[in-house]
Amino acid sequence: MLILLLLLLLLILLLLLLLLLMLLLLLLLLFLLLLDAAIFTYAEKVTITPCLHMKKLLPHRSTHDILSTLSRRSLDA
Repeated sequence: MLILLLLLLLLILLLLLLLLLMLLLLLLLLFLLLLDAAIFTYAEKVTITPCLHMKKLLPHRSTHDILSTLSRRSLDA
């Protein structure tokens, strides 16, 4: 009887350890997702492409409209 109780206690401890390990892995995943979001946000602030410049100059037009206007102007010149 005592051996069964010890085995049951050992099983419970192993399950708790497994649960703790799963929680640590979830926390690590959350940290990696936050780190990825921070890097992406930083990259968005640093990288300024000509397309973004045009969007600031002409905010109400789509990228397709801007590019077609520029290509027509270059053909007219």
